[in-house]
Amino acid sequence: MLIVCLLIGLTPIPNMLLAGAGDTTGKTAGYTDQDQGFRIEYVLEVMFFIFIIFKNYKYISDDKKTLTFLNMCYVLCAILFVFMRFGQGGRFAWPFFIGVFYILSNLICPKRVSYVHRGFVVCVFFGLFVRINIAWAPMQAPYKTFLTNGVPAGNGVLYKKFEYDDNYTINKLYRPAFTILK
Repeated sequence: MLIVCLLIGLTPIPNMLLAGAGDTTGKTAGYTDQDQGFRIEYVLEVMFFIFIIFKNYKYISDDKKTLTFLNMCYVLCAILFVFMRFGQGGRFAWPFFIGVFYILSNLICPKRVSYVHRGFVVCVFFGLFVRINIAWAPMQAPYKTFLTNGVPAGNGVLYKKFEYDDNYTINKLYRPAFTILK
């Protein structure tokens, strides 16, 4: 199944899917213009996850919770393959990373696993963290914590583009969260 997802990712089908979704939501131009070609980092991440999972498959229990998280790993890998040419493809897979964290932590924590393998997995996850931070560095500057009033730092491009209500810069809690409390 993952090979099929890889082959689909090499075709223009994912861009057509995004264009169709963009026609519905009105955000076509921003997404379909982000075809970045073959993303080797997505392929390497999937290969690493699948290698660790298949190498230790006999140690994965067959209870419902573990199988759910295992399926989340497979879905993450499939999404990374299908949208590997798309600039924001990794963002589609973020909710499924919890499956990878659960499965890999269960596979590398038992005493049967050497410290070398544990250290290797930790280094790979640290490298993944650094890669994501470097890729998203321009987007990190404008963010503020929710309870800090004021305009976010940075050049203001993202703030001007995405802020829909300027009253939030004055008071983050100016609107009630629930209308039943009025």
